[in-house]
Amino acid sequence: MRYAGFWKRFGAGCIDGIVLIPIFILLGSIESSSKEIALFMVFPSAGMFLLYNIYFHGRWGATLGKMAMKIKVVKWFDESDISYKESVLRFSVDLVFALIVAISNFMVINALSADEYMAINLLDKSEFFYANSPSWMFYVNILSFLWMVSELFILLCNEKKRALHDFIAGTVVICR
Repeated sequence: MRYAGFWKRFGAGCIDGIVLIPIFILLGSIESSSKEIALFMVFPSAGMFLLYNIYFHGRWGATLGKMAMKIKVVKWFDESDISYKESVLRFSVDLVFALIVAISNFMVINALSADEYMAINLLDKSEFFYANSPSWMFYVNILSFLWMVSELFILLCNEKKRALHDFIAGTVVICR
């Protein structure tokens, strides 16, 4: 059995990012139409990438990027197909981080008047949100970074190239 390492998984992630760019552009333009719509869209927007991953992994064991890179997520102990349960478990930590970011973004938007929200340029929104997020987001960003580094470190240091989320879900990524 050949296990998918960092570069195949990284390539798959890049392809998935490219696939999702039109959706994020569409969501960004919808959110820019009014403060009320932005407040309504905060949580769906924060979870879009995760929903994509959870659905595709639960349904086919691979996202479009993983399919293109010819890799697949399977159960580590018998290499059978994963279910939605394993898919949700794989992304459980990312779901928590997405929820926290969504709460922070909701707080930032809610603190603005409708006119103030509409005055922020679409390209400047990310910088504005970062500068105006609650102080506790600093610690969330550190934890998120540490999670990402530990994922990479664990993936590079074990024989089956399993990341922390693979250990949580009982999965492994294999080459087809």
